Amino acid sequence: MEINKYKHDDWIVYFSGDKWAPIGFSSWLSIFTRKPFSKEFNYFVKQAVMVWDGKVTTCYIRESERKIFGEKVVKKAMKSSSYIDFICKKFRSGTDILLSIYSKKKEKFNHQDYIQYNSCFLNDYYQYHIQVKNIVDFLPKKVLGANLQKLQSARIHAEPVFSCEIKFMKKIAKCISNQSNYKIRNILFSFVDEITAYWRDKKSLPKECILQERGKGCVIFFENGKIEDVLVGKEISKFGSIFLNKKNDIIGQVAFGGRVSGVVRIVFDPTKIKQFNNGDILVAPWTRPEYLPIMKKAGAFVTDGGGILSHAAIVARELKKPCVIGTKIATSILHEGDLVEVDAIKGVVKKIKK
Repeated sequence: MEINKYKHDDWIVYFSGDKWAPIGFSSWLSIFTRKPFSKEFNYFVKQAVMVWDGKVTTCYIRESERKIFGEKVVKKAMKSSSYIDFICKKFRSGTDILLSIYSKKKEKFNHQDYIQYNSCFLNDYYQYHIQVKNIVDFLPKKVLGANLQKLQSARIHAEPVFSCEIKFMKKIAKCISNQSNYKIRNILFSFVDEITAYWRDKKSLPKECILQERGKGCVIFFENGKIEDVLVGKEISKFGSIFLNKKNDIIGQVAFGGRVSGVVRIVFDPTKIKQFNNGDILVAPWTRPEYLPIMKKAGAFVTDGGGILSHAAIVARELKKPCVIGTKIATSILHEGDLVEVDAIKGVVKKIKK
């Protein structure tokens, strides 16, 4: 693999935390680098990287490319006063289509079902999800203020999609497992082109030992709307070389203002947290509804990824708790038990000597 072409100083965590499997994200993550991205835009980003470390799935994109895309969406919205209403409406309707698919009690699937679902996800839902999610970080303040409520409402409406997607992909994997005698967990680490070849072209799935190896950990590089390369095993160590920025400053975007100090609790899976005290600082790749009980106890939130329409940002505004999002590195720089000051006025998180 020619890893040098992925070396940049502006990689950011775009989202992280859920246990998404390649059987799903190898399809919908390809839209990130697909050309054209949609009828309105040529592309979202040119490169994307998805990392599964055995516990958490994390997506990286380049901030410079996200900025170009966000500014293009803003430009379109400034030209047409109805464009924000349009993408919110499409985002909501795409969500409803997906939720109706998820709600069906179907247990047996074929290639046509899989293709139809992926088409709905990519064309009816995800391209509008990405526009809504990114436009908010680049809109002029006055325009954002006038439209934040409708953008936030659309984002909340879509909140159930990704947890439902995980369950739906497990149902598909179970169906293929029954046909192939592969373990369900291993099927989940198949890629969309491999599932297509199996169902449509009657070809064999990758050897189960290959899927098993991916399940232990893998790094997947996306470009030109497809998977360019995959790292597994010892090869994964090459992944770290793509990050040229070695800064350790924890700086992010303010989602809700305030300043508070507390003990760091790093949470990747909120269902497995054993101890979380009132006033502790929640540090996570990002948050989702399952985090809400501990968010109510937290003194502040700090996340690697997310924008002002992220779950953490929305909850921070509702609960009026200091929140710094998009730090990129908080979960890797901070450690469990660190004493920190979260300055959600300047958007800075600092360690305090005990």
